[in-house]
Amino acid sequence: MGRINKKTASSLGDKTRVRKEQPLRYQGKPELSKVAKKKAKKTARTTNIVARPMADRWEKKMHREIRRQGLLAALEEESRARKEASAARRRRARPVIGDLNPLVDSLEAIGQAAEAEEEEKKRKASEKRKKQKGTAKEKRRKKDFLDNVKVLQSVMQHEDFVKDPLGAVSTHVRNKLEAQEL
Repeated sequence: MGRINKKTASSLGDKTRVRKEQPLRYQGKPELSKVAKKKAKKTARTTNIVARPMADRWEKKMHREIRRQGLLAALEEESRARKEASAARRRRARPVIGDLNPLVDSLEAIGQAAEAEEEEKKRKASEKRKKQKGTAKEKRRKKDFLDNVKVLQSVMQHEDFVKDPLGAVSTHVRNKLEAQEL
């Protein structure tokens, strides 16, 4: 009986016509055909997917996306390498000129080295400009003079200078020259 007939029969109350299916009795392991085996595998896979928690499905999607991005990156890299190779072939094929990319690269390196050298010169020039040359103001000159007088008075009172002034001065000069050499 068709589905529609069953529904109409059940709604009318005529339950005598509705067939109840008999449960199958187990008679050993039945042999399945190839089609039935494929269907069984397919249903088993779908039931496993449905039964998985949300976290597992999310991880699966993330892994799939990571693999996809890796593949896209590899394809993009390969495409870029192919384009570079074809561009190099075209440049080499030009008569008279040939491939100028290596020359351009070396010129850029030379330009960068020249810029770095100019910056170094500017930095050194700015350091030199910071040192003030010329006459100091009167207040500064007076302070320097008073400091020099104090140093001279302390030297005059030093016992080595009082005993042998020429020897003390020569020792001082020798020590200063050795300090400058280091």
